[in-house]
Amino acid sequence: MDYSITQKLTWNCRLLSVIKKRNRKNNSRFIVAKYGKYDNGELLFSIIYDESAYDFLKMDMKSHSLHTVDRIAIQPNIPLYHIYTWDDVENELCSREHVGEVQRDDEGNPIKLSQIVVFANLDNKLRPTIQETLDKHYIAINSPIVGQFLNFNNEEHYWQLRNKDKNQKEQECQEDYDEYMSNVYESYEKRRCAEMDMTEEDRIMSALEDGNGELYGF
Repeated sequence: MDYSITQKLTWNCRLLSVIKKRNRKNNSRFIVAKYGKYDNGELLFSIIYDESAYDFLKMDMKSHSLHTVDRIAIQPNIPLYHIYTWDDVENELCSREHVGEVQRDDEGNPIKLSQIVVFANLDNKLRPTIQETLDKHYIAINSPIVGQFLNFNNEEHYWQLRNKDKNQKEQECQEDYDEYMSNVYESYEKRRCAEMDMTEEDRIMSALEDGNGELYGF
């Protein structure tokens, strides 16, 4: 994707949040780090890190460490379509069920962009790169696969995943409850067996210590 840079500014920013995520396809773990303006916390961009970076990033977030990022105005040679991401959800540009879709106007027509702004080169390093940001958020209107994005409607897919997650969480809750009840029963059985070997005096003292003295008239 060819483009020209029309403006480049350096902004102060900080790490706003560090979120652990799971890849649904291979069950691998990764970290989503969200960066925003240093003064007001407005979300600017996010970066994907390996799971091993979690502790370091968490410490960086809590200390409000000062970072810098380049705000770069770009003029692409070919107009682009903007693809909604989770960053757009947080910035209230779209709702969750439209992530992955092409941005459209009020009449449902895809919006062609000839000027865009990207954030790149965190702390003068190569992440995120301009190209990484373009690949994540935009697609050229003449791309061979642009039709797939224009035809993509995420709402049905989104609710299918929500229902799947809901059923999975319900199953996990039931498994946690079953494990809890099993532990309670096991504890009860151990206590009952132990009490069988007690003298009457020992059982009374044990009941008093546990606040069950009323069982013996106390």
